[in-house]
Amino acid sequence: MPANINRLVTSLAISLVWTVILVAAGPHGAHLPEECGTRSPHLSRPQPRIFRGRDAPTGAWPWLGRIDIGESFYCHTVLISRHWALAELDCVIDENSVVIFGVTDQDDQSSARQEFGILRVYTNPEAVNAGPNEENQLTMIRLDNPANITDYVRPICINRLVDEWDMYENCWIAGWGDLNNYDEEKPRILQEAPSGVLTPEVCRNQNAAIGKPIHDSEICGLAGGNADGLNNPRACTTERGAPMMCSNDNQNWYVVGLLTSQGFACGNNTSIYTRVSYQTEFIDAIINRVAACEEPDYLCSDGITCVFPEELCDGTEQCPAGDDEVTCEVPQCMDTTCRNGGTCTDNEDGYTCECPIGWSGIQCETVDCGENISIPIGTAVNLSSPFYPNDYPGRLQCEWTVTAPEGYKVLVEFMDVDLQVSYDFLYLNDTYFSADPGKNFTSSSEILDIRLTSDPGVAGRGFLLKLSAVDVAGVDECSSSPCYNDATCTDETDGFSCQCQAPWAGRICYVPDEDQFCGDQDVILAPDTSRNITSFDYPNINSYRARYRCKVIITAPPGRKIYVDFQDLGLYPAADILYLNNYIFTGFETPNKGFISDGNHLELGYYNWGTGISYGFHVVVSDYLPPGGDECISEPCQNGGQCLENDSGFTCKCRRGFTGKFCQTGLSRCGRNHFQCKNGRCIKASDVCDRRNNCGDGSDEVNCECEFHCYNRRCIPQRYVCDTMNNCGDWTDELRPNC
Repeated sequence: MPANINRLVTSLAISLVWTVILVAAGPHGAHLPEECGTRSPHLSRPQPRIFRGRDAPTGAWPWLGRIDIGESFYCHTVLISRHWALAELDCVIDENSVVIFGVTDQDDQSSARQEFGILRVYTNPEAVNAGPNEENQLTMIRLDNPANITDYVRPICINRLVDEWDMYENCWIAGWGDLNNYDEEKPRILQEAPSGVLTPEVCRNQNAAIGKPIHDSEICGLAGGNADGLNNPRACTTERGAPMMCSNDNQNWYVVGLLTSQGFACGNNTSIYTRVSYQTEFIDAIINRVAACEEPDYLCSDGITCVFPEELCDGTEQCPAGDDEVTCEVPQCMDTTCRNGGTCTDNEDGYTCECPIGWSGIQCETVDCGENISIPIGTAVNLSSPFYPNDYPGRLQCEWTVTAPEGYKVLVEFMDVDLQVSYDFLYLNDTYFSADPGKNFTSSSEILDIRLTSDPGVAGRGFLLKLSAVDVAGVDECSSSPCYNDATCTDETDGFSCQCQAPWAGRICYVPDEDQFCGDQDVILAPDTSRNITSFDYPNINSYRARYRCKVIITAPPGRKIYVDFQDLGLYPAADILYLNNYIFTGFETPNKGFISDGNHLELGYYNWGTGISYGFHVVVSDYLPPGGDECISEPCQNGGQCLENDSGFTCKCRRGFTGKFCQTGLSRCGRNHFQCKNGRCIKASDVCDRRNNCGDGSDEVNCECEFHCYNRRCIPQRYVCDTMNNCGDWTDELRPNC
């Protein structure tokens, strides 16, 4: 039996055994259906020719859902049974969230749409949530009602194969994230694109430059499954929990991973996923325990929800009807009763938790922050973040309202500010800071709103502010230089105002105005002319507050092209990114060769994440005509293709059996990432030129003088390196330091 068929049979056998086990678990155990990962035969299938994602056909991914957490925050989820769904830990899901399945168009209110509440959220106890060391970032969601299985809502199978990069040839990603890397518009229609699973070695190598270790509980996928898909933005970190889904036969689909917040797909050409095959023990344990619900567990009156012993009579209703809190004896102190270092004391009514400073709540579960503060005249008040000078916790939303006497304003002196730059923010009214601003701040009225927000990752000491009431009447407030970025300060009767210079905005000219950062939006090149284009304030280090996006359209005369000569590139890898049409450039190494547009239009885009490290870019764009007007002189067509010049450049007339812009893709019955031997046998592409006669007729070892060694041991000619094509099959010919 061929190896790929043998693997497929093994996969289906494992899935069938798992299904039989769970169905036999009892009336509450039959949560996984007998058939998973299938789509309705009446609905459309994806086609493997997608470029940068496209609108998904209705019902194409019936297990993909969306969790609405707030007005502007959502996550993806996948249905694995009528009762259960999977999501990412970073989604910060709670029981007030709404889960939606059955829609491709977010505005669709048809009968296909099914909405659910969340009965319970289960988090992997081995989860680590600390920046690049995040592991086991998986959450299981128990829906409040079982899903109705239809053409538009169906569960996906759980992948249990641990060598995913060898087992699956057809993988896809889908989600409602950014339409492109520098456009905040979110699509209304679900987007889909092909992908692929990288080997652990390639995954580690591609993420080493940004200091991201790859753990066993993580797996990497390509941002796109073909050469054009190299720049596919569909799996950026904005996709929060978007799944990678794989199948070998297009009949049964398996969830291989859920996108993590460590994805960096937009700039690193890879996406990092929580690896589902590494989480199956956790998934099985939760489903089996809830399904069995035997002593000492408690089965709620709804006949579905299972409550663990430590959750009985804990003051929180776990059962929908609250019956887990009805017949309760007086609760007593246990080791885990009081959280976060609280001290538990038994009393007649149960227990009391004495919480440490900074925590409150019945069980010391709530961060104690935010209050109303009044500042008397002549007195200063210190305000600090929770636990200062120790690190503040993640996922904070603290708000303080500071009031000065009538006719006075609030003066803020920054004694200390240490926040995770670009992730955690201190807001003073509408002005935000992510590091020590170095100047005092005066409110525009007697009321000042202060807010601290933090993400789940690495934290810092926080802040210490000195607040006082100041009478600004008759005082020249401009003497303290309150305006930033060379703004002009004007003293006024009751305060001051700042006249900002482009590209800054806000009360003190501290907030970047994205519309002003890019300068000229359109560049028209006359024949034989050039223009310098730089990032804002180049070559100075981009400030932490300068998070902005740019897009410039460059046009050359008809029949000509645009040549981009890289003078300097200083971009934090994967975070700050330069786009030339659909090609990505990032990092601190300036490319040693130029870039030529396909036609006479070029879209230059730049996204600055605001790391405080990048100094930007400098390129020279020129009107360009290849020497002699013949672009075919460089022999761009591969595999014997004929190069034909035309007004827009050139086209390749491919030999029979090959396709693609450069005739780089072979058409054979073997499928993607496989090689068809001369005798018709199919072998994996990685087996070509490995010094073994895998074909049997030696045709896989012909013309194998190795000029470039791929990570997967394949040898390719040097001219194929850095040509934007996936000639290796694992993209290693297109990665730094080669390019």
